[in-house]
Amino acid sequence: MNKKISFEQERKLNSGMTLVELLVAIAIMAVMTTATVIGIGILTSGDSKKASGTLRNALNEVRTSTLSIEASWETVIRNTGDEYEVAILKDDQETEVYELGSRIDITFYDSKTGGENALEDGDELTITFNKSSGSVHKITYRETEFATEGSNLTFLVNSTTKGEYEVVLWYATGKVTGKE
Repeated sequence: MNKKISFEQERKLNSGMTLVELLVAIAIMAVMTTATVIGIGILTSGDSKKASGTLRNALNEVRTSTLSIEASWETVIRNTGDEYEVAILKDDQETEVYELGSRIDITFYDSKTGGENALEDGDELTITFNKSSGSVHKITYRETEFATEGSNLTFLVNSTTKGEYEVVLWYATGKVTGKE
């Protein structure tokens, strides 16, 4: 019952991968690797985009609350060492705390002075608005009042790998804008 196999059949059974099959496998691995790298980049830059949106929303929420609800409202942006967060305070009590993330950096500068400051470990920046007009009342950084006579305060929310988003707080109106 031993069946003899011809030389041609034996060669086909023992053949390895062809060059075409090898190239197709390499191409599939290259596409998968590229997709993974792009996906990680998008996720990382998404952190800075989400953080800038959260910062804009918190500032707008405090401004609106200051204009409409009788209380003392503040926005506190802080670096806890592990991550950044923005807190909304009503009569010195935190009502909301939003985590901005840990893979970002936040710097800010006043349009008049131009000096750039970074929120270092343990730093806090506090912003209050005027009840009557919604304009910026006071900005405190490292327990020192920041001048509000310029035109705006600009925050740069930066991802550690890529993606920078800008949040601008206009002193005269209290309006908050942003751009990529």
